[in-house]
Amino acid sequence: MFRHSSLHRAVAGRIVVVTGSSEGIGARLARRLAASGARVVLVARSMEKLEAVKERIEDAGGEAHAFPANLSSEGDCDRVLGAILERLGRVDIFVSNAGRSIRRSVKYQGSERFHDFQRLMALNYFGALRMILGVLPGMEEQGFGQVVHISSFGVPTRQPRFAGYCASKSALDAALQCAAGEVAAKGVAMSTVYMPLVQTKMVQSKGHSYDHVSMLSVDEACEYIEHAIITKKTEVIDAPSRWLSLMHTFNPSWINGLNSLVCRLESEAPPDGLDARTLKRAKSKTLKVGASKSNRTLRVLACFLWFFSQLDLVVFLRCRVPWVIRDCCCFLVMAMVLVATPVVAGLIAAVRVARVWRRRFLSGLAEAPPEPAVRARAKTVSFAEPAPAAAKDPARVAAPQLPNASVGLGATGEEARAEAECLMPGCLC
Repeated sequence: MFRHSSLHRAVAGRIVVVTGSSEGIGARLARRLAASGARVVLVARSMEKLEAVKERIEDAGGEAHAFPANLSSEGDCDRVLGAILERLGRVDIFVSNAGRSIRRSVKYQGSERFHDFQRLMALNYFGALRMILGVLPGMEEQGFGQVVHISSFGVPTRQPRFAGYCASKSALDAALQCAAGEVAAKGVAMSTVYMPLVQTKMVQSKGHSYDHVSMLSVDEACEYIEHAIITKKTEVIDAPSRWLSLMHTFNPSWINGLNSLVCRLESEAPPDGLDARTLKRAKSKTLKVGASKSNRTLRVLACFLWFFSQLDLVVFLRCRVPWVIRDCCCFLVMAMVLVATPVVAGLIAAVRVARVWRRRFLSGLAEAPPEPAVRARAKTVSFAEPAPAAAKDPARVAAPQLPNASVGLGATGEEARAEAECLMPGCLC
């Protein structure tokens, strides 16, 4: 109720442009904003899907306008901007939600698939930036406006296999952060939402599975964007991503090691259309979960991150905890995890060392030591000097072949026992 009233005050009567609003997060956000009194402008490629979203909004009593456009094309960007300004006259809030994602290792993105990077930059960076630059002059002139960019949690956490996607999102992040200082004095706010994984079609890629990762629902993702619109924060980021970003600031090697561990534990299917030479060059051995046992600290860190993500999703979002309390709790948990991670890793190492020494101690008790006489006799026989070749007595010549060399020399029992106890080879004492 509190969030709904705050959102109503922020968007009621405002013209809000939402790109990529034909389905997924964009469509749901447009419906929620229209329900709060906003005049929503829908922009996407499919006019049929836009009309369906527009019809649902109007049936609920809201106002919506649909403009089909391919934002990867500069001509379409200029055309749709002109049409929006001609019909409505201004843009108050611009939500850059349209985007394309490709999850693929760089080993599969050689010269044969360099177009993956070009397509991502065309939509996620150049198209979005062209639209934003088109609405900024009007916002500065009217003294009010906000640009909300839907980025990815992979930008601050440096997620593997998202090199092209994170690069395109990071480019627009940097551009908006630089422009924020230029337009802030004129009443224009720049907000970036580092969105976690959301249950949409974008995450349903071939050869990848996100069943082991906690994901937001579409409504929960919309709450992040609504929070950015209400508070006009420069950055809106979830707790695990904030923690990983903080850890990267203090110790980049830990985050790099954690990302390497995650990359090795998750298998990847090669994309279609690669030639045999590229597949042979990219082929590598997939490590199993057991390979992570070599680094206890990273395993403990991964467990804490999973627990932290579940805590943030269940307690803070679904229970509608106020964001101020949420941020304070996040920093408290981050501090606890920062201290507990090396401590738990050290305890695991100590337990493993204790088990190893215990096994060695028990195995040492199980082995019985050899008899001293047997050991001495073995040494005497092994290192005994052969009899001289000039000896003519057969008994003396055959003496080294007997168990006790002194018997062939006619020695008494006491002398033989004394010789057996002597540790000097060849001694006849």
